[in-house]
Amino acid sequence: MVQECVVVKTKAGLHLRPATELCNKALQYPCKIELIKGVKTANAKSLLSVLACQIKEEEQITIVCDGEEEEKALEAMKELLREGLV
Repeated sequence: MVQECVVVKTKAGLHLRPATELCNKALQYPCKIELIKGVKTANAKSLLSVLACQIKEEEQITIVCDGEEEEKALEAMKELLREGLV
């Protein structure tokens, strides 16, 4: 299991379009990927789960990856969230 905290740079946070992009990227990896914001945890492969966390711009979240290709998945998620999604 690997994890890291990141600050979300996406304008307006993870609304529908960027959340969809993030989920599509997460689905490319076989490991479990979760986003943690406070007491809320989202399955990064589930659009509804990500939207339910209501992640806003400049909020700090923790990305947790567990399983096969976890390191690659963590790097991909960090890159998307730091660079800012569409």
